[in-house]
Amino acid sequence: MVRYKHDVTLHQNDQEMALLAFLKKQASSRIDIPVQLGKNHRIPCRLIAVKVDDQVAEKRRRKLHEYARRKGVALSEERLQFEHWTLLLTNAPLDLLSLVEVCALYRLRWQIELLFRLWKTYTLIDESESKNPWRILTEMYAKLIAVLIQHWLILASIWHIPEKSIVRASLTIQKFAVLLQLAMTDESSLRSSISTIITTLKLSPAVLLRKKQPATFQILSNPNLSLC
Repeated sequence: MVRYKHDVTLHQNDQEMALLAFLKKQASSRIDIPVQLGKNHRIPCRLIAVKVDDQVAEKRRRKLHEYARRKGVALSEERLQFEHWTLLLTNAPLDLLSLVEVCALYRLRWQIELLFRLWKTYTLIDESESKNPWRILTEMYAKLIAVLIQHWLILASIWHIPEKSIVRASLTIQKFAVLLQLAMTDESSLRSSISTIITTLKLSPAVLLRKKQPATFQILSNPNLSLC
């Protein structure tokens, strides 16, 4: 699943598509058609096109103008017109992913990156104040073990509850770090500490519902929100 790039060649029924002209003729604001990708190889895939409102289009055009200014490149009017559409290409068949589900998954594609960011931002896994390479390596492994324990506790408590915040859970677990450390030498105390942490995480507040920028769990429960 990728976003369409304006310089990519598409074919439909063995004819090269004039995509912008095709889009302007469509009465529907949602399009899902089979196409062939590439000038030579012509890989079969689906073109997903969803028209956005004028406010979103204008915001995209401003960003594109800023990008062009920084790079020192010119923009054609045709290129700007494409900003009125969200254009995606996928080889997933329709019976596997609907148009709405394709849009939802594309919107949520950065979740794994956010998990890595969580580890780096709140565990400082890639930082050290030492200049000793062996100390740096030891710190990194220690932090990786801490991240592993943290993630295991999240999996055992709230991972299956989509409206819970993983960031908030991570910060909560870190507050219990000393308790876990003190309980390490006694199995009974360790079990009790882990049970306390899991209970606390389950009782933590849920992420609030958002209208303008729906949260991940909202989109997963209602993929149509990805079109907002």
